[in-house]
Parts: sequence; C-alpha cells; structure tokens
Amino acid sequence: MSITVTVLLLIILIWKGYLKNWRDYHTTLLYVITCNLTYIVLCRDYWLWKYHSPFLSEKEIELFNVLILLPLLSLLFLSRYPEGVRKIKKFIFLSKWVIGSMLIEGLFILMRLNLTMDGDSGWSFHFISSCIHL
Repeated sequence: MSITVTVLLLIILIWKGYLKNWRDYHTTLLYVITCNLTYIVLCRDYWLWKYHSPFLSEKEIELFNVLILLPLLSLLFLSRYPEGVRKIKKFIFLSKWVIGSMLIEGLFILMRLNLTMDGDSGWSFHFISSCIHL
C-alpha cells in the first residue's frame, strides 16, 4: 500500500510540475528525513504505528517511508502551500490536509493493510489539529 501511495504521489508531483521545485525545499525535506530517522532511533521499542508488507521487512519499509514517501508528501504539501493570502485560506488548506490524511489513515485501518496502530485510532486528528499554527 505504501508503494501505491508513493507511486500516486510521484505521478501527481510530475503531472503538476511540483517535482522540479525540490531544490527550493531541499533543506525542509532533509529536516523531515532527519526528524523521522531520529524518531526511528529514539522510539524503536515504542512505535505509534508499524507498517507490514509481504515484500519488504519492517526496516526496509520504514526506510522507504522515511527516504521516499515522506519527502514526496512534504514536497507536495510545500509546493501547494498558499503564501501571501489571508489566514482563513491557510486554515482551509491545512484543514483539507488534515481531513485527507485522516481519510488515508482510515483507509489503511479499514482495509487492515500494512498498518498496526497502538492506542486510539483517533489520535491523528487531535495531534494534527493541535499542531496547526496560522
């Protein structure tokens, strides 16, 4: 499932022309990778979620997510982020991302594909909504 999401993200990035903007955001993309690798090292025994794949080991899929999926997702987010607009437009944009993320996560949980979560499945909404800063 992660590979499918990654391929879809790559198609969208190429189709919309956002992939050529990677140089504008490379420091942020490196920051995302560094933070996620730090999370893997510090929380290796206390995962919030784990991905499972019939083709890849847990470490391989985790590295795939950190090195490929998350930077592509971050690039899509940053390329579309509205700058120089009113706060309400930024709020609407962020709300769409929160809802979209929850729907994709819900699909993972509903289909029981590649994902094992510890704790409440509603944590994402509370965590993401508390991190929104306009």
